[in-house]
Amino acid sequence: MGNKQQTSIDWLKKQLETYGNPSYCEVEWSMLDKLTVQAKEIDKQQKIDAYYQGEFNQGCNGSAVDYYRETYE
Repeated sequence: MGNKQQTSIDWLKKQLETYGNPSYCEVEWSMLDKLTVQAKEIDKQQKIDAYYQGEFNQGCNGSAVDYYRETYE
């Protein structure tokens, strides 16, 4: 559990936070946070859907939600 992968969304957010003074940014940081949360939900659903598709095609066992939690949360 201590070896979680970073999502591309988390990486992007960290990268954006390193640029300049947030008060000079045209996008409010609160809006960036909201967009990040939305993007992570989309990313999560895409990964779960892909897991289920792989499970259907390959006969994998287990829960897609458990896989996501164990790997990314």
